Amino acid sequence: MTKTLGVIAVLLAAVPSHAGNIKLGGVSLNPYYGVEARYEDNIYRVPRDINNHAVGGGGVRGSWIMSNNLGLKLEAPIGEMHKVKAMYDVTFENYKVQPKANNAINQKADLGYEFKGSKLSAKLSNKYVNTQDPAFNPNGTVVNGDLVRRERRWQNTAAGEAEYTLADKFFAGVDAQTDRKQYLNRSGGTASLANTLNTSEVTFGAKAGYKVAPKTKVFMAVHRTLLHYTEETRQDNHRDWDFDFGVEGKLAPKLKGLVQAGFNYVQFDK
Repeated sequence: MTKTLGVIAVLLAAVPSHAGNIKLGGVSLNPYYGVEARYEDNIYRVPRDINNHAVGGGGVRGSWIMSNNLGLKLEAPIGEMHKVKAMYDVTFENYKVQPKANNAINQKADLGYEFKGSKLSAKLSNKYVNTQDPAFNPNGTVVNGDLVRRERRWQNTAAGEAEYTLADKFFAGVDAQTDRKQYLNRSGGTASLANTLNTSEVTFGAKAGYKVAPKTKVFMAVHRTLLHYTEETRQDNHRDWDFDFGVEGKLAPKLKGLVQAGFNYVQFDK
């Protein structure tokens, strides 16, 4: 078990403004900054020594970590039916112990578009992440030499959906999403993370239902997912079918939520 102790957590608006927002005409800007100091007693997630020597940890390391986070959110309505959203976020992680192997810079960027008409609504989005997985020890559980530095990877997810209302009660919609994960292969070799974990995934489907109340609807949906690993020797490529049904929206006078059940069928490539 890894224990984390946070000792400082401060969140500040980068520029003083009402409710953290800056208005420039119709554009809303929300800058932010946060700093946190925390202590983790097992930063490499390795097992601890056990008296009967069944497990020899030997590599447990604790460290103070200083995290600085800053970013900017933007929202820009275009007329009454269109809206554009954007966000950029960066976090600097600084470790007291073995900083060369552990320090990291993580970034996120989002861009979205929304349309809301009397019958038709639609959304488009793109989410990008550039991050680093924790450093690890290549020699089992004992940290007795140089550590493998953090593995940098990026992930990009593009998605779109549209929904149309029929006779104010019935609705039908379609959606699709593509996701790509890519490691940068810093460690090299055929057994590197880049060669074993890089994936591309595509999901698409349809959804239909009935509005039992102005803010509550029951629905059923079907989706198809295709997942492919870049490494051709892996036997984990698969194709999925997902069938779901449920109720979402206002469930009680003061309760909003989603209740959903479903069935998933996975077929692995031979």
